[in-house]
Amino acid sequence: MSHPLRAYTATAMRITLSERQVFNAAVSAGHYPCNPTEMAGKHRVFYEDDLLTLFVFSRLLAHGLPPSKAGPLACEIGMVSRVPEGEAK
Repeated sequence: MSHPLRAYTATAMRITLSERQVFNAAVSAGHYPCNPTEMAGKHRVFYEDDLLTLFVFSRLLAHGLPPSKAGPLACEIGMVSRVPEGEAK
């Protein structure tokens, strides 16, 4: 049985070449609506699809998109990537 790739926030930032302060500011401002939920007393966990979405967000920011545009766009792309195989995208 294979285990899904998962990473805590600090590792997710390194994997996706993201800046944690920029990410935290975007989350606080509501610009990254697909942020993985965090349960009280637990660390936030990013799974493969979350890492893809975060990478897209980071690249959009690097290309000059403001967080208010990059966040929703990255989240939309991330949602499309989550469609199960065999279903129309």
